Amino acid sequence: MASTNLERLRSLHEDIELLERAVVEELEHKRKSHKSSLVQEHRIAAYVETSRDLARKALAVYADDDGSRREELDALADKQGVFKEFYD
Repeated sequence: MASTNLERLRSLHEDIELLERAVVEELEHKRKSHKSSLVQEHRIAAYVETSRDLARKALAVYADDDGSRREELDALADKQGVFKEFYD
């Protein structure tokens, strides 16, 4: 599990991108039979639904209802240097 909101967002975006690539790979292969075509469509639908769920989670983090994302951004942009948080 991601330790910070920013890391969680990065992970969510990465997962969404991987799902997009999986959809593209599925669409590149034309199926010959009706059965295999239906299986492909169901697989793509599952990818899209998972991607939607991840996007909803990312939107919830971006909404920042508790202000924790803003605090993380402020901590990273502290006057003592952008990378100080990582080196401590």
